Amino acid sequence: MSLLLLKDIKAKVTVVNNQNISSFYEFNFEKWTDDQDQIIEFPVQSYISNIFVEVSAKIKLQTQK
Repeated sequence: MSLLLLKDIKAKVTVVNNQNISSFYEFNFEKWTDDQDQIIEFPVQSYISNIFVEVSAKIKLQTQK
């Protein structure tokens, strides 16, 4: 399946520091291609313990079947 079939693409990033305080960031993408890496930029503080990235999207139907 080609990544070009994806629509409503969203990436959610959660950054957790060493005091267990979370920061949330959300990114929307028009398209996601098969031959290029997708780059997201978000602020990174010191003393990070975890970074979680969740990507979600819908798939465009090619036929009505």
